[in-house]
Amino acid sequence: MAEAHPSTIEAKAGALTLAKLLKIERIEKRPLKECMKILHSAVFPVAYKSAFFEMIYANNYHGMNLQSLFNGILVGVICARLELDKGAQQVAPSVGGESSSAVGGSMEKFDASGEVEKLSGALEALAIRPHAKNSSASASNDLSFRCYIMTLGVLPQYRGIGIASALLQQSMANLEDFVRLRNEASTQPGKPKEKMRIREIALHVQVDNKAAIAFYTKRGFAIVERITDYYTSIEPKDAYLLTANFPLAHEAAAK
Repeated sequence: MAEAHPSTIEAKAGALTLAKLLKIERIEKRPLKECMKILHSAVFPVAYKSAFFEMIYANNYHGMNLQSLFNGILVGVICARLELDKGAQQVAPSVGGESSSAVGGSMEKFDASGEVEKLSGALEALAIRPHAKNSSASASNDLSFRCYIMTLGVLPQYRGIGIASALLQQSMANLEDFVRLRNEASTQPGKPKEKMRIREIALHVQVDNKAAIAFYTKRGFAIVERITDYYTSIEPKDAYLLTANFPLAHEAAAK
């Protein structure tokens, strides 16, 4: 009988330990808002406004906003939002001043006024707008969105064991389920034929954040643009815009 390689045994043991100790759940408990604020301040180089935290609690209908607990300790988070798709190069607003995303941080200027209302209107239209006569379910009738990852981070002492990967994988899986259920509902009598689709996943990363860039490129993201003076309160100020196709391949997200 062939003997198992020690590294294989260690990898399997590590996976079993992570599965046993790691819990990923939706961010829904407002009493824990202070804990979420502390986590963000420990992981990201940006001070988040209260509006950001209110937004991730109040607008988690898609299930992309998740927190991770390792042996009962809050250690990681992913927060994302849907934007009406206005083109690959569009930098849409985000809530709460400068928002930060990536395994080490990327940021975006954000003013939520009007964006949530526009998005809610588009989603509501998918659910309640009646059929137009002789309408067809062609791609031109689809309502297109972009998924923007605002924050994805893990406390330094818990990095390198797969927590960020698990958060990304579960968040994108939840979005897939949300889109599927929305589109299934649109096929019911009296419902619109327009389908919801996600064109891409996007985020920003500081140009010197090699760990975050490596994390995302390994998982199917590509650098599409360098934005000068993207950041206002940290150095360097330049950022890379990274995008990936949706749905994100499960094997890529899990790497």
